[in-house]
Amino acid sequence: MKQRIAIFMTMVMALVTCFSICPSTVKAETDSAVVETHTCTVNGVERTLTLYDNGKIYLKVGELDPIYVFRNSTDLGFDEYGTIWITCDADTSVNWWNYDLQPDKILNIIPRPTTDDPSAYVDNVESLVFDANNKFVIGYKTFDNETCPLLSLDEMRAILSSEGEDPTPTPTPSTNPGSNPAPTPVVTPSTAPQVTQSPTPVVTPEPTVAPEETPAPSNSTKVTIKKKSGFTCLYTGTKVTSQYKLKKGTLTWKSGSKTKKIKAVKSAGFIKKSKNLIYMTKNGKVFTISSKGKKKTIVKKGAKKLVVKNKYVTKVKTKSGNINVTKK
Repeated sequence: MKQRIAIFMTMVMALVTCFSICPSTVKAETDSAVVETHTCTVNGVERTLTLYDNGKIYLKVGELDPIYVFRNSTDLGFDEYGTIWITCDADTSVNWWNYDLQPDKILNIIPRPTTDDPSAYVDNVESLVFDANNKFVIGYKTFDNETCPLLSLDEMRAILSSEGEDPTPTPTPSTNPGSNPAPTPVVTPSTAPQVTQSPTPVVTPEPTVAPEETPAPSNSTKVTIKKKSGFTCLYTGTKVTSQYKLKKGTLTWKSGSKTKKIKAVKSAGFIKKSKNLIYMTKNGKVFTISSKGKKKTIVKKGAKKLVVKNKYVTKVKTKSGNINVTKK
């Protein structure tokens, strides 16, 4: 009997020790609710990208423990080669990481060097663009309403090599996403040896998120647009006039204590002079919402596109021409 009690106590102590030395893994799996998951299979190994309600994002590769990736981003996903793509709310950049090419480091940015700043990077990303099946990331959309292609594997390797990295063999693609309106250049993968997964858990420190831009002085009436916590916010000086988030066709609008959720929305933006939100539905109707929540119809049918200039909506393109909305 004493021997059984001793064995039982030993098992209890082992469990306590395990939970104390692996807090991040346990928290990622048990203490927080899952908000969103994405899966793909590369080199015969399934990967799962999970966003939890505490804002943290983890990657699970095969039987390895979850790897911390990032936090406070609502736009994330895999491309067909298993590369993780995540928008950064703090600096409106888009970050990428391919586990097979770079298993010991995470989160790279897309460079956009200039003669004035060789270290410049793409920093006007509004959202990711997914394929027709909403499974794989195929590009990203800027605040100028441009859809841009992702980096190819060769471009990723070149970036890693320029940073002194030695990229591992090319990953094989996941299930073909089918016919997509993808802006991504076609990449032909080379035949690659299977990647052997290490049984050693990968421990990655949380990345340093760039600090948010300091708003204008409190006595300023300057109108600006900034991204914050997944929302596009319209500031008057330091005060948020209103904010919105458009994800998978659902528009979430907030102003003070007021909140509206509108479905089947294709695009949205702010009008600078009136400070109204303007949005277009998937059936070609256009409306504005004032900061007080008053809704007004701008186009009853036939709208094709919201025209954006310098981050603000200036026109609505219709079948018969353009409608100026700068004073709406």
